[in-house]
Amino acid sequence: MSFAPKPRKKPPVTPGELLLHEFLEPMNLTQMQFAAAIGVSRAYVSDIVNGRRGISVEMALRFEAALSMSAEFWIRAQAATDLYKAQHDARVKTLTQKIPRLLAA
Repeated sequence: MSFAPKPRKKPPVTPGELLLHEFLEPMNLTQMQFAAAIGVSRAYVSDIVNGRRGISVEMALRFEAALSMSAEFWIRAQAATDLYKAQHDARVKTLTQKIPRLLAA
């Protein structure tokens, strides 16, 4: 029995995509307006929306306060994105293939 999940073939929706398409656009909010509401720069929000920056725990709490979606929701979305990237990163694959299996599958 193997506990290791198989890597996803299709990338998950990023927190930035969720923010833009499920919240900002339907609410007719600009990135600048949202950034001002949560106390960060427009560039910071833009980096999240465009996938150049991830969601930290502090940012997840700010999103929760503003959007009424739990911090856990945002952290899970970020974790799924991070895991996908790592599972498809050639350097990580090379490193993990060198690690001996200590527990039989």
